[in-house]
Amino acid sequence: MRRSALALAVAACGGTPPQPAPTPATVTIPRVEGKTSVLAVAPREEPAPPEDAGPSGIFESELWNAGVLQKSETELFLDAAGGRGTYSYVEEERRIRGEIGLCRRVQPRQWTCQWVDEFGTGEVTFRFDADLRRFEGEWWTASEPTQKYPWNGARLDATSGEESSPDPDVPQP
Repeated sequence: MRRSALALAVAACGGTPPQPAPTPATVTIPRVEGKTSVLAVAPREEPAPPEDAGPSGIFESELWNAGVLQKSETELFLDAAGGRGTYSYVEEERRIRGEIGLCRRVQPRQWTCQWVDEFGTGEVTFRFDADLRRFEGEWWTASEPTQKYPWNGARLDATSGEESSPDPDVPQP
């Protein structure tokens, strides 16, 4: 087994020879005072986005309510393990608030959740685009699961330049 001069020098000093770097690139540095130096550089691997990443933030949304698409706000905290959220809209000058919970990821960019508000309960499916900034969804009631209605949205910072709020239950750096 051939050992490099550097490995032999390190071993002679009582150290542990360096382990080979993955596919190193060799760069030759110009001569300085009659000596040539060689520098081995290992490629930097960019970390892959986490497999469990999901869309979290505040979304400007529209949902079907009382025969019209109603402007609403949907806040979601979704990941591979599931998630939760809230939503609100104004009906007849009164703010209606609802909870989203028991979310489960059913496909890489799709979650199905339960919703509940003062008018009832049901399910909603959110299908997100590739960058997880917009969703197209549909909701239905527990009493009429075949009758589906639209619920679509875009992350607030994607539409208005505002930053989305972090999850209040997660400590921030």
